[in-house]
Amino acid sequence: MALKHDNENDLDRYAADCLPRVWRAHEFSHWMSGLLHGPTAEDTEHTVEAHARYGRALQYARLDSLRTSRAHQDFFAENYTGI
Repeated sequence: MALKHDNENDLDRYAADCLPRVWRAHEFSHWMSGLLHGPTAEDTEHTVEAHARYGRALQYARLDSLRTSRAHQDFFAENYTGI
């Protein structure tokens, strides 16, 4: 689109527009891997700092998903209230 219309606005916004979706995919993958496989030997080889950064990014993805997804809001409310 930018090349066709000589407009770089979409390119300038690309990371901001796409990163939340990418982190939601990471969060789902992390959740599914933990559910099916649990911790692995590689988990212990990560540095504490890298693991903390990844965990923080997953936290933000989860919070964003809770903010934007009605299904996640319902799931959260049902589990929070014990229904």
